[in-house]
Formats: sequence, C-alpha cells, structure tokens
Amino acid sequence: MKENITVLLFLVSISIFGQQDIIEKISQDVCICFTENKGDDTSILEKCFTKHIDTYKTELDKLIDKNSSVPEYKQGQELGKKIFFEMQQNLVKNCDAYFNYFDNLRAQSILAMKKKYSQSKVQSINVKLSENKTIDLLWERANLYFANNDLIKAEIDYKECLTMNPNHVPSMFFLGWLYERKQNYNKALEIYQSIFDATKKQEIVLFMELVKRKSK
Repeated sequence: MKENITVLLFLVSISIFGQQDIIEKISQDVCICFTENKGDDTSILEKCFTKHIDTYKTELDKLIDKNSSVPEYKQGQELGKKIFFEMQQNLVKNCDAYFNYFDNLRAQSILAMKKKYSQSKVQSINVKLSENKTIDLLWERANLYFANNDLIKAEIDYKECLTMNPNHVPSMFFLGWLYERKQNYNKALEIYQSIFDATKKQEIVLFMELVKRKSK
C-alpha cells in the first residue's frame, strides 16, 4: 500500500513539473510573438498561444491519463485552459508587452466608466440617497467618484457599502483597485487576496500579479 502511494505521488509530481516546464516555455514563446505583433487585443494573444502550443504536443500528450474515466479530449481541454491561464500569470510577471497591455485595459475601462458615470449625475443620486439609502445607490455614486478620480469620496462610499454588506464583492474589488491607483499596493493586494479566498475566481490572480509587479 505504501509503495502504491509513493508511486502515485511520484507520478503526480512528474505531471506538475511537466506542466510548469511547458507553461514556462510557452510563456516565453508567446511573449515574443505578442511583442512582435504589437499585441493590443486578446485575439492576438490567443493566436500566439494556438501557434506555439502545437510545438509541445508530444510533451502535452504525456500529461494525459490514458486510463482515466474522463475522455482524453476533455482532459486536453482542461489542460489547455489551465496552461492558457497560468501562461497569462507568467506574462503579467515577465512580459513587458503583455503587462503594459493588461494595465492599459484597466485605464481604458476607467475612461468607459467616466462616460457612463457623468459628474452631472451626482446631484440626482444624492437626492435619491437622502430619501432612501441603498447599497445600489451608494455603489453607483462610488463608481461615479471613482471614474472621475475623486478617490477620497469613492473610498468612503465603497467602505459604507461594505458596512452594509461585508460580502459585497464589487465594492471589495473596486476598493482594491482604488488602493492600487493610490499606489497603496500592500492594501490592494490584501483586498484582492480576500476576494480570491472568498470567490476562487481565477481572474483575480491576474490582478494580484499586476499589483505585485507594480510594487517592485
């Protein structure tokens, strides 16, 4: 029994090592491809990934469990998703072109928010809040302040939203982003980590990697 467990653990460690080795190599290849093509959208990232992952088909086939009850094509799909996501983590950490692209996406989203949340709307929101203070109205006003770079007022409103509902993930996320914009990276990372612990949403890991790199 102990011998079987030892063999199983050895095989698992080989599988994990194999995946990480491939992820590192693909990340390097995709970074070069993304940089050379001056990537400015996810379609280029996906094209670069598709182009280079075929190079490692032999190594990837070794990570498929031929004896599993899960069909091989499904194992391949899940493995591909895992590698694609972890590759993005590596790109945020180590690839200047992708780091700049990912960070610029956030800047563009703030501009889009600014169009949606015009400063002129604050008065009407304040009137509604005076009549009935709800988390939705506070959230809307916080976003308005956030989009228009009034971070002090935005922070107050996001915190009040969390007082009303400590599990309000959107407020947690934007509060983390707010601290990131204020270059309070430790606080931002702490909040992003709390969101990940609560939701297990993988995309939060990318924001965490972004903050870690900014803090260096």
